[in-house]
Amino acid sequence: MILNFSVKNFKSFKAEAQFSMEASSLREAWTLPKAALIEPAEGLKILPAAAIYGANASGKSNLFLAMMTMRWFIQTSLARENVLNKIPVEPFQLSPDTQKEPTEFEISFLKDNSLFRYGFVANSDMVLEEWLHVKELKKRNKEKEVFYREKDSFYFHPQLFSKGKVMVDSDLIKDSVLVLTLGYQLNDEIARSAMEWFVGFNTLTGNRDHEYKEFSYQQIQEKTEIEKEMQELIRLADIGIKNLSTGVVMDRPAIFTHHDVYDEKGNVVGEATFLLDSQQSEGTQKFFHLLGPILWSLKYGNVLFVDEMDTRLHPNLMEKMVELFQDQRINTNHAQLIFTTHNTNLMDAQLLRRDQVWITEKDRFGATHLYSIAEYKKGKGTPRNKEAIETNYIEGKYGGVPFLGNWENYIESKKDEQAAAGDQ
Repeated sequence: MILNFSVKNFKSFKAEAQFSMEASSLREAWTLPKAALIEPAEGLKILPAAAIYGANASGKSNLFLAMMTMRWFIQTSLARENVLNKIPVEPFQLSPDTQKEPTEFEISFLKDNSLFRYGFVANSDMVLEEWLHVKELKKRNKEKEVFYREKDSFYFHPQLFSKGKVMVDSDLIKDSVLVLTLGYQLNDEIARSAMEWFVGFNTLTGNRDHEYKEFSYQQIQEKTEIEKEMQELIRLADIGIKNLSTGVVMDRPAIFTHHDVYDEKGNVVGEATFLLDSQQSEGTQKFFHLLGPILWSLKYGNVLFVDEMDTRLHPNLMEKMVELFQDQRINTNHAQLIFTTHNTNLMDAQLLRRDQVWITEKDRFGATHLYSIAEYKKGKGTPRNKEAIETNYIEGKYGGVPFLGNWENYIESKKDEQAAAGDQ
């Protein structure tokens, strides 16, 4: 489970931006029965889902890319040691002060009843700083430093990080390799535990679902443990599909959808079969492709971040997908869903709390700012419980929507041009 994530000097994020899945002290915490607040320890409450809104090009996808870049580099930094590729960071380019400065990532998460806090600072050539702290979820336990690295200096806890001495004695620490990744390769216990969490943290791009459709196909073909749930949810989606099956078309595996055929009296008189990929709508395909990763995350308690989740997906279907994570009867393993969207129907007091709604907004210098509605303070102060969040957002009261006043000016100018031409 993610608790917090921060990023600094990456793409449109100039100053440090902080994203949190920790529940704030809102009355909704006690009044919403659907909200499956996760309480792994006394005083710690974690949210199961969060939605990120904002105008086009405001930085929503850059938050997604920040998490994806951090995870990718952690998993591949050692494999890159003999490759000439650069570390995939991209500093904020609209200020001379940040163009040559490094990028910083930090994330805190729960794994094996321990709270990990891990981060690093890097430019395109080398890792400048890196740190890992851990704290057991017990009363009065304090956070312990597992290791800290700064350029050529490296400090480690001899009991917590057993492979630290091996790294130093064998001179294994390289400029472009993360210590966490190296520790995992050396089979260090705490590094392995942290790496397992990152492996289970999945990021998907909603408008490129062809990249993960094979995963959902595989669940049906191999009749995995989530295949029955996929079949049931496809039927419940009211898109006319009664079940799915697998087959081969032109020597390639394929998914078939099966539909009842009715006579004029409404009696079932047969069955029609269609290819999912070519004979079903793009929305139906997207729904099916998302089902695999979503149900897998729910089963194994993983974190899933979907960028542009609402692309080609009906608002009602999207709402039901979010509800799977919100309902504690279904989300028994404490999975989390984070997604970017323009679907304001989800801004419903009975579905998302105010601390589950985040907004990205760019200032006049092109830098992205990130905040939740729960912490938004302007004018009359923080939004109240049961406030019409959707209406207020659309009207621009929380920011995060495009300013279209110049659009009206453009239309008026065209009217004036036509009127002037008519007078000639």
